[in-house]
Amino acid sequence: MRRKVSVYLLLIILLVLIFLALGGKNYFSKKADKEYYKGTDSQIIVDEKKHSEDWKKTWIIAHDPNNSPSEKFEIIIEDKNTWNLININNKYFASYEKKGSIEKVNDKKTHYQLIQIVYPDNPDNVPLN
Repeated sequence: MRRKVSVYLLLIILLVLIFLALGGKNYFSKKADKEYYKGTDSQIIVDEKKHSEDWKKTWIIAHDPNNSPSEKFEIIIEDKNTWNLININNKYFASYEKKGSIEKVNDKKTHYQLIQIVYPDNPDNVPLN
């Protein structure tokens, strides 16, 4: 009798561990709360620099000269010092990303966030930000 109880107890513990390893209740949930990322590293040419009236938001409008046809897109710049160092019509190597739901990541109207930006001719490869 005691042996049966220990076998059942061991079986229950094993099932609980398997359940937790699969992600617990989130594994069986139909709600998809995943955050997706779309990151890009490319050369960009800055076409415009913009800011909000209160200067709380700064961004650039750029395009990738290596894509054909080249589409313009916006990159949000969190650091105003970085924004000040960027010059219009200059070529840079930049890392930028979108994150959020799958719909938001694939929406062309969603802005990118700047991760890092460097001059491609910079021999030391020192980032601006």
